[in-house]
Amino acid sequence: MGFASDDEDALILWEALSGAPGRRTRDLLRELVDAAVVDEADAREAYRVLQTDDLHNLGGPPW
Repeated sequence: MGFASDDEDALILWEALSGAPGRRTRDLLRELVDAAVVDEADAREAYRVLQTDDLHNLGGPPW
């Protein structure tokens, strides 16, 4: 079972409980790029919007 979150505390807890690291939105977007489902420029732009728009303001590490 996998776990995806951009909440740092949730990722720490998940790894402590499962022994496996969680994944971030950025990781999921990179998987789509690697699978050639999404162009990297589009994925970067989507991630930028999610990081900075008023609705999501997800923050997170840089691309």
